Amino acid sequence: MTTHNRCSASRRGLTLIEILVALTMTLIVLGSMMAAFRYASSEMALGRATIEMSNQLRTVEDQIMADLKGMTVAPRPYAETTIPPGFFEYIEGPLNDSSAAGTADNYLGDPDDILHLTVRSEGVPFKGRVTDPVTGAITIVESSLAEVIYFTFHDDRDADGLVDFDEDISLYRRQLVIRPDLDLSAHVLAGLTADEFFQLNDVSARIEGASLIANTLEDLSVRSNRFCHLPETNAAPASNFPYHLDRVTLATRRRQAISSTGTFYTGDDILLTKVAAFDLRVFAPNSVVDNTTLVSTTVEAGDAGYLPASATALTGAYVDLGFTNAVHGSNLVWFADQPHPDSGLNLTADPLFSGFVYDTWTPAYENNGRNDDFDADTDEAVDGFDNDNANGVDDNLERETMPPYGKSIRGMQITLRVVEPKTLQVEQSSIVKSFVPE
Repeated sequence: MTTHNRCSASRRGLTLIEILVALTMTLIVLGSMMAAFRYASSEMALGRATIEMSNQLRTVEDQIMADLKGMTVAPRPYAETTIPPGFFEYIEGPLNDSSAAGTADNYLGDPDDILHLTVRSEGVPFKGRVTDPVTGAITIVESSLAEVIYFTFHDDRDADGLVDFDEDISLYRRQLVIRPDLDLSAHVLAGLTADEFFQLNDVSARIEGASLIANTLEDLSVRSNRFCHLPETNAAPASNFPYHLDRVTLATRRRQAISSTGTFYTGDDILLTKVAAFDLRVFAPNSVVDNTTLVSTTVEAGDAGYLPASATALTGAYVDLGFTNAVHGSNLVWFADQPHPDSGLNLTADPLFSGFVYDTWTPAYENNGRNDDFDADTDEAVDGFDNDNANGVDDNLERETMPPYGKSIRGMQITLRVVEPKTLQVEQSSIVKSFVPE
């Protein structure tokens, strides 16, 4: 009998060095995967932020363009004897791209301009709420006409007057339906202040003495009848003609928290938050374009780095109102000067008011029974006759008031810029609207 001896082969385990190498490689792979996931997550967040900001800007662009297309008046100074059907007003705030570029947070542009106008809708009517001052019941009213104002509000948390990165600038659009058939006497009887009325109602209205009256389209051609403009007074010479827009009142009357029994209102009038620029500019055909070698790209008046003294002969650009007292050739650049003194809107005449104003004008100021220019006469000789026997009937020397700018606006550019604070992304878009008849 043969006996077989089986010898089992010896089994060798992993050494400590091999285990450490394997662990190191595993950690490297895991670390690479985590870095890849972080990168992918960051890129996804950037992508989402870009898409969200683009969608928000596109929505606002569509709204602004719809309002500009529905303007009831052309943006030009009025010299007709008829009352204009509505108004167009552009207020240039004290900040601009050049001044913002000198701040620490130079992502900022021009964030404080105001667009105010009357609009007609050819399709879906404008809607507004009317609140019963006694019961609080809300009724939604409609109109094909509305008074619309775009403005920004800076949430200055530390009250230092500067826009800090952690402080928000929001763009508002307030819409007030034009319904002169509405009787607003109940609101007066209920003792509502003007601020309370506009917090509860979306109706274009004016205050006359102790009465609250819903505006017509023609009423709004007079500045004192508009939303947040100073009311008319008869005090002289401390008159507040031409009824400047009151920025403090505008901030007070912005609607922040709205409840409604209907489905039209969802909260407030905010169009955009985290706004870095809401910049309105008008086209000046003779504004010089600076494309010298001293700057990396072509810049226009109002931009940071603009050097008109070394500019080329290229002309035609969008400019801020009152951007500079520049002269091209022998002519003052359009809209570079202050408003006409007889408009009462120039800075020299009212040092408490900051900003330049373009406004369509109305002959109603010539026959309002008030001494608007504080001379010896109450109202001037705008009566259909050539009273001074010079320069024709009702010429400029016969007028008591004058439009702030004597040029028509041929085109407007509106630049929107928003910032996403978490991803630090900045998105910008521009709207260009031509007012030249085709």
